Amino acid sequence: TIETTKQLATSYLSIRALTLVPAMLSYVGFATFRGLLDVITPLKIALVSQAANVLLDPLFIFTLGLGVKGAALATCAAEIIAAGLYIRLLGLKKIVAWRDKLFWMRPPSFNRLGPLLAGGAGVLSRSIAMNTAFLAVTRATQAIDTGSSTAAAGHQIAMQFWQLGGVVLFALSAVASILVPATLNAPVNSGGGTNAAKRAADRMIGWGIVAGAALAVAQLAALPLLDLFTSVQDVRDAARTPAIIGALLQLMNGAAFVAEGIMQGHAAFTRLAVHAFVASAGLLTSLHFMGHTLVGVWLSFGVFNLIRLIAALHHHLVSGPLAKSKLRTAPL
Repeated sequence: TIETTKQLATSYLSIRALTLVPAMLSYVGFATFRGLLDVITPLKIALVSQAANVLLDPLFIFTLGLGVKGAALATCAAEIIAAGLYIRLLGLKKIVAWRDKLFWMRPPSFNRLGPLLAGGAGVLSRSIAMNTAFLAVTRATQAIDTGSSTAAAGHQIAMQFWQLGGVVLFALSAVASILVPATLNAPVNSGGGTNAAKRAADRMIGWGIVAGAALAVAQLAALPLLDLFTSVQDVRDAARTPAIIGALLQLMNGAAFVAEGIMQGHAAFTRLAVHAFVASAGLLTSLHFMGHTLVGVWLSFGVFNLIRLIAALHHHLVSGPLAKSKLRTAPL
């Protein structure tokens, strides 16, 4: 029931809130290494922490009989491990002088904090918009069920199925956020400059389109694997059409995610936040008209990502620093 779901969610979030600080340290550590053009170290840390999560989940959930609380505790342990590794490596690389008393006593100047605060406000605003959209989808899905959890279970299976491919597109987005600004800021005689960055950005979007198409084909071909997620036929039936829609959405998600990654590389965080709010408004409007069925919920996802795609491509092609109109007046 909805009341049971609320109780479980409250229990889970109450425990997860205990490791908010380690989670934030991990986000900062990841961003720091990505800023240094090192994506391998965060990958290794993610592999270690997620492996711990995978091992602890069955122990806490089933062996110790903690259920949802066990899942939250396993995730908390993974976050603490990741934060500890980041803290250790940031110190070893002398990026952060943890033992330096002046490090703790001398705050950075406002001139240095200004860009960070502005960018952070944009990132936070975008997160609020995105999470509002996801919460609205969850609420709509829960409202579909009037005595069973078939729609919610089908939605979760379709979402997991989609995320198996979506992680590839998110990886391309992260690469684009590093590669394009690195090329833009590199010397022209070393293959850098605005024109080289434009070519790199266009190639990344092209690869996003190719990857999205390949994932769409692969996920459509893998639809029979949905049966592995559950033995309940009603849930399988509920998940099938949303999974098909999710696979087809990969066709535009590839370009959308990469284009947004390029915007992150340009530090266009406020613009990304505006795009997210507009896309969320589109999703909420779509849910108002189509959110009474699971298929309608996933079509609303399509509206959400289509708006993101159009907005991100407009920035890349028309209004962003690599738009043709800007390149005509920019140095090579």
